[in-house]
Amino acid sequence: MTNTTDDRPLLERIVRPLPPRGYRVDDYKRWFPRTGDTMRRSLRQFAPLTGVAPADGPAVAVVVSPWFGSPVPWFAIMLGIGLARRGRRVVLCLDDTPVPQEDLTDQLRTIERVLGAVDLPVVRVGSQSPSPARAGDAELVASLADQNVTWAVRGAPQGDERLAAAFRSALGEALGRIRATLTEITPDLVVVPGGVCNTSGLFLAAAGEQGARGATFDVDRGIVQVCVSGVAAQGGDLARAFTSVWDEGPEGRAPDVAIGREEYSLRTRNVDRYGFQVVAANTAANTAADTTPRVGEIAAVIPMNVEWDAAALGRHRFFRNSADWIGETVATVLAEDAGTVVVRQHPSERRAGQRSRLDVGALLRDRFGDDPRVRFVAADDPTSSYDLLAAARLVLPYVSTIAIEAAALGTPVLIAGSCYFDDLGFVHTASTREEYLQLVRLGVGGRLPVLPDQQERAWVCYSLAAVHNRVYTDFTPGQEDFWSWCRQAPDALFTRPEVADVFEALGHDVPVSVLRRRRGRSAPAGAQA
Repeated sequence: MTNTTDDRPLLERIVRPLPPRGYRVDDYKRWFPRTGDTMRRSLRQFAPLTGVAPADGPAVAVVVSPWFGSPVPWFAIMLGIGLARRGRRVVLCLDDTPVPQEDLTDQLRTIERVLGAVDLPVVRVGSQSPSPARAGDAELVASLADQNVTWAVRGAPQGDERLAAAFRSALGEALGRIRATLTEITPDLVVVPGGVCNTSGLFLAAAGEQGARGATFDVDRGIVQVCVSGVAAQGGDLARAFTSVWDEGPEGRAPDVAIGREEYSLRTRNVDRYGFQVVAANTAANTAADTTPRVGEIAAVIPMNVEWDAAALGRHRFFRNSADWIGETVATVLAEDAGTVVVRQHPSERRAGQRSRLDVGALLRDRFGDDPRVRFVAADDPTSSYDLLAAARLVLPYVSTIAIEAAALGTPVLIAGSCYFDDLGFVHTASTREEYLQLVRLGVGGRLPVLPDQQERAWVCYSLAAVHNRVYTDFTPGQEDFWSWCRQAPDALFTRPEVADVFEALGHDVPVSVLRRRRGRSAPAGAQA
């Protein structure tokens, strides 16, 4: 079916205008020199900060990079100082390689002034003679360039080819210099912001080539996310954490199941910390007037990620992009079953700073017209995602955390992307596009089984991912939090329990979620530690 009510070209129909960025970007840049001056004064006030650095032993390379005018470089410097105070030989890598879309001159000038107050060695990446290219470099650079473009244009389909070409050129130029930098330092640990944006993915790749562990950090609304091996936003170390907890046996993991259930209860009631849902769930209602879908009423629910979010970037396995995945999946469900298929836009997209330019509603209308079996639930629709889960016979996420929640409820779940929980025994996966679509058919027909221990496994994973993996603290790379921690004496800051966990995790390769669980320092569900 085609949409006969809109004659605009398809790309115009499925791309929404960007929301104003306002404080999130422009004010960060305006405030950056002031945050730098404050950081420099603080470092001088508390000098010496690191004492005598170890003369030998493996080094830790901490990447200090401009990051859209935010305090990320100041946070990275503090991580370096904290690791040095714990006895590690720390080298700060000033990433001064150019990137598209941003003039880094002023930011680099500010960063250099701050580094002058730090008693740690500094290596400039841009000054290194590039290492020779290797087989596979073009594919690595192209993949990271595509992800950067998706992030930069906020998920607009087909992206921006000129911007993609600029990223390929810049990343291709930087890769050899990053390799040379890490070869000179020979670290066993490389600490990187993000892990996807700008050159950060190249640092992770180069660290892996040299046998070094690549750790990353990120920030999310008063929470610092730390991943000891992989991309923080993608939960790179959570599978390892899950295995360690699962191996404790039923009695050892019983509290984790309870914690997972409690967090889920908060989210269904919409009283959790994030408040993603517009309304609370109404799964217990049974009156004739109630419009909540009944169990089994929906053939399949497809919950979306935010298209440009780092958690979703580069995760497609056998579909070209999200439009390809959604279109083929919906078509397969409709061909197999007479029931309804619901595509749920991520509810956080109702917030201006989280919106994606991929208009899934327009995409569905263009391909399926007014077919009443296709329902698009927009981010601001007063429908709880949890009511949809409770009514679905099959849940078909990309890599969203809602896959874990659906599995915990005992619903068959088939994921389309590659993520940390795809091999933990509670979701179905496929290795090819054809296998995926065949599993969709089986699931819609009720022939996709609930996996052994599926619910318990999902609850354990949920407790780790949704509760223990979040370090509630003001010691984050966030703009607002910077003003809280920048004037604190390092002796007081570094010994705070949640901050000590960050350094313990990074220094000793223990997932934060394991530490927070083990030490009983996790925030109570929905509260701040």
